[in-house]
Amino acid sequence: MKVVVENSEADIENRRKEQARSFARAEVERALIDLTANLLRVVRGAGKPYQIARETAALYPALKRYADETNELPHSGDLQQMLSLSSASADMSISEEIRAYDAVSAAQDTVIGGALQIAASRLLGQRTQQSMGENEMYQGIENLSQARKERDAEWEQNKEKHMAEFKASLEKKRSRRAKRTKAT
Repeated sequence: MKVVVENSEADIENRRKEQARSFARAEVERALIDLTANLLRVVRGAGKPYQIARETAALYPALKRYADETNELPHSGDLQQMLSLSSASADMSISEEIRAYDAVSAAQDTVIGGALQIAASRLLGQRTQQSMGENEMYQGIENLSQARKERDAEWEQNKEKHMAEFKASLEKKRSRRAKRTKAT
């Protein structure tokens, strides 16, 4: 059997360009995340302030390579996506356990968003924005408390089922272990 693959020069060049764009995007994302994470840590009193200049300098060549490959700088939506902390929204077809976890995760995201708003507003001296961040953070704390209560209630309601599944899983493991022991 003979397999023949035909790739035109244009196809090969398009694939090479797409790979280069993808690599350039990943490079920008890595540099941006490194810088942003360190800045956040420094703002909270930790982090490595001595790395800020180095990380900022690393972002410029990554952006330049991206611009060279795409003939433009990353769009604001791409940059936002690179730095997004938001969890995926709950899918109505998923189980109750996962939905309860997503509610906790969403509430944590709200707390984090509010806290970040407070920090940014304090740095800029924006009292109104700081107040909005405080409201968001406290709402997130309230949502988190409610989500945990609902998750705990779901656990209590289905505790016997969960324990039976756990015991069955343990029994399977013991059975497999016993079979391996007999085989040796």
